[in-house]
Amino acid sequence: MPAKDEPARCRYEKLVDRLEGLKDVRRAAREAGRRLGWQPMTHVVDARLFV
Repeated sequence: MPAKDEPARCRYEKLVDRLEGLKDVRRAAREAGRRLGWQPMTHVVDARLFV
């Protein structure tokens, strides 16, 4: 039975990694904008990140 749960656990871990990666991208984009004097805003639309 645990073998059937393995693919679900793997998918969950990949999703968590992807979401955490998006948070780092967002943070980096905002910091870069601040250095340029911008007031950046980021938002997600249809699973795409806009700065």
